[in-house]
Amino acid sequence: MVILELRGVIDRELKRKYLKKINSFSVLKVDTKEAKELIEAYLKKKILTKKHLRDATHVAVASVNNLDILVSWNFTHIVREKTRRLVNLVNWENGYRELTIIAPPEI
Repeated sequence: MVILELRGVIDRELKRKYLKKINSFSVLKVDTKEAKELIEAYLKKKILTKKHLRDATHVAVASVNNLDILVSWNFTHIVREKTRRLVNLVNWENGYRELTIIAPPEI
């Protein structure tokens, strides 16, 4: 998800800089049964909508891979107090641990 978002960066130098920074990161599988089920749970609870499926996927993949933190600049759909609380409620209901969602300035 991050790679897709960075590929959309218009500024070539900035894009190159960020892609270089994440070059050594592990790439997580997006299209798994667990992720799909968790995405559906988020959609069912209306935390995120089908219109924002990429955002729901980003959060679900982080959750099913037991990541501690998801860092995002997406203040509209992901880095919101309501989303943070509801994501963790659904994660708990589905047997996943808490995911801390933050914006880069919070690091």
